[in-house]
Amino acid sequence: MDIVINIDNNFICQAETLCASVFENGCSGASAGGCTIHVLSNAVSEENRKELSGLVSAFGGTCRFYDLGDLAASLKERLGAEAETGKFRVTVLARLFAAELLPKTVNRFLYLDSDMIVRHSLVPLFDVDIAGNIAAVCAEPTIYRDISAGPYFNSGMMLIDRGRWTEERTTDRCMEYYRQKNGTLSFVDQDILNAVLSGRVKFVSQRWNFFTNYVYESYASLTDRAPWYKKICTREDFENSRKDPAVVHFAGDERPWLSGNRNPYREEYEAYLKKTPHAGDAPVKGKEAYMTFYHLVNVLSAKIPGFRKLVSAVYRKTQS
Repeated sequence: MDIVINIDNNFICQAETLCASVFENGCSGASAGGCTIHVLSNAVSEENRKELSGLVSAFGGTCRFYDLGDLAASLKERLGAEAETGKFRVTVLARLFAAELLPKTVNRFLYLDSDMIVRHSLVPLFDVDIAGNIAAVCAEPTIYRDISAGPYFNSGMMLIDRGRWTEERTTDRCMEYYRQKNGTLSFVDQDILNAVLSGRVKFVSQRWNFFTNYVYESYASLTDRAPWYKKICTREDFENSRKDPAVVHFAGDERPWLSGNRNPYREEYEAYLKKTPHAGDAPVKGKEAYMTFYHLVNVLSAKIPGFRKLVSAVYRKTQS
């Protein structure tokens, strides 16, 4: 079982929490010793490398680092211009190079964002037949309509067929597309991948990449914003995923490491955090008022149809 993450020093705590959940749950039905965590490292310090490696080793797994060097400089050389990633760190683009960096013996790998926890075995996901496609992914129906009128996926979880990715020059094509757009992409790597992999992905159950915001969403509200979602995910699958997701993604602003958060999975996150060297770390302070506001938006979204859609429209105007 090969799992890829990409981090810098700012996300070491979350990455270790994810790894703890992977070995506690994700390896169920497989040997922990057969699980390798491949870390795409954007200037991760030697201290943090040793810490993460020690955690993975303690669980019986293997940890391998791939030094990206000065990622910004490398991207500039490859693109012929500065990489523009907007509100995101340049690290988000690292996932595009995983297939070039991993050992040739790795035929299939699972990419996971570090702001996730794994609640159930990943073996069924690794066993998915991706039917000749390059990757298995989960839909993101909350993306704005003007970005995608059709099926759109979240790049936080991708089960990738390394052979097909390489055969179809996927990394080069991603760079070519990014160069064409001159960095004018709202969701950077995710928009790139959706464009380049269009028609070459298999959509799998939402349980493999469940946003915590979806706890407050209804199937009807999601399909109203993204009519294509009905073809990707049934009401039954969405409800089952909401009841018992396999992989939880803290993609919204209500993140469990922030002081004052009311994330519905914060206690589970904290349970895995306690299994890492960061067990005693205090929540990050400074956003308590915003956490209260954000939770109120979530609650009202669950009670008032169309409320989140209105908030999203206001947000988009403030960002334009």
